[in-house]
Amino acid sequence: MIDSLFEKGLYLFDGTPVLNIIAIALFTAAAIRSNHMPYVVIFLVYAALHHAYAVPCLLLGDAIRLRDFHLISTPNVVISGVAFLIVWLAFVFRDVRDYLVDDSIFTKVYLVCIGILVCTLFVENIYSDLSDFQIHLLKDSTSLLATLLFAYVISIIIRHVSRPWSVYELRAVSAVSVLVLGIAAYEVLNGFAWASGLYSNGMLYRASSTMLNPNVLGLWGGLLIFFGGYLFDQNSRLKRYGYGMLLLGVIGIFITGSRSSFVFCAAVLSIASCLQWFVSGKFKHSFQYLITFTGLFFLACISGQYLNLISSGFSSLQPLSERFLALPELFFSIALEKTLGVDFLANDIDQNSMLSVYGRIGVPISEGEEIYDNAYLGLISSGLMTFYAWLLMILLFLVAGIKKFLEHKDQQGVYALSSLFGFIIIGLFIRAYQVFPVWGISSLMLAVFIVWVTTDESVSIRKMRC
Repeated sequence: MIDSLFEKGLYLFDGTPVLNIIAIALFTAAAIRSNHMPYVVIFLVYAALHHAYAVPCLLLGDAIRLRDFHLISTPNVVISGVAFLIVWLAFVFRDVRDYLVDDSIFTKVYLVCIGILVCTLFVENIYSDLSDFQIHLLKDSTSLLATLLFAYVISIIIRHVSRPWSVYELRAVSAVSVLVLGIAAYEVLNGFAWASGLYSNGMLYRASSTMLNPNVLGLWGGLLIFFGGYLFDQNSRLKRYGYGMLLLGVIGIFITGSRSSFVFCAAVLSIASCLQWFVSGKFKHSFQYLITFTGLFFLACISGQYLNLISSGFSSLQPLSERFLALPELFFSIALEKTLGVDFLANDIDQNSMLSVYGRIGVPISEGEEIYDNAYLGLISSGLMTFYAWLLMILLFLVAGIKKFLEHKDQQGVYALSSLFGFIIIGLFIRAYQVFPVWGISSLMLAVFIVWVTTDESVSIRKMRC
């Protein structure tokens, strides 16, 4: 009887998007009217819970429907996302309509570059007889435009809407992250993740939680780690939250088995540490957060190897540990194969791991079609003019950012410029910018850079307006 009621409730949740739309609208309206939550935090909360449709399936043990939810964007997911953005943007534009265009040269160049991207997409595709594959690539490219426009909107919010960050908002993001990662841990420890397969000594279970797939959840963990790095350099009260977000982010990346998210974090934090060292001249302080991140992650991998000796309930962590600990060998093997033609890896497990990296370095992941796990290679496939326009835009970002950083050499510039590099690096590790909330995370990182490069006012976590 109880199981039947649960199934009916799940069917209702799956089949009635109106309820979710109403809930989103009420939450957004109440949060904004009460001034207790800033726009960006509201967006992050929804982004974290966007694919929470899968959670009832997870709790009920419905493996087939859990897999369907993650592999297929159900109408509910799309409708609720569109409804949220409409409500969210309506409130945003109410407050920012007087600030849509400022007088900075960078803003004008930024908008012109977006216009050029639109033109190249139009010219290269309007007269083509597009196949399903080409339409798929066009979807990737147009979603990049949405990412750029959304980053511009967020930058306006940060600069002009007077709802300051506070410990309350940090707690809200932390609480949601704990919820998301708690669900992820349940997936892995109970062996019920939809993203699973044979690996080395057992089954590899990669958590997705309320995200679309493990790599997206891993990027969420990466965002927490990067944001925690900024808090780490603030006052002692905020520094505690920095350590907390670092710990949550490390756990998030580990239980997803997302090697691309680990490399993304390591790369961005290395850049931030080097820039910090350049500004302060203090090596120990500049690299402390990066060293702490590396140490915690290595500790997680070693713990995952041996916790099963304490209890068999932790046995699912061992394949995750082996997946990360084999990463240096994997990179070394690819370097040997590409430079000397040496096939260093022998077993099928390692060979399959190598295949997952190929899509990032120029080997198609779909036979007969040039589909890559790399946004830039995808842009080349969809049209060279679009790719060159995008490359020009990236170069302009880098020139403007490096020029200002060398002039000011300030703490804000360290993380603003690192945010730009983070935005660029994300495209190397994931193919589709249209995957939500990847484009939201990308937009947020780019928005931080836009705010910094277009204003002379110092932007700190205490003064940042959201």
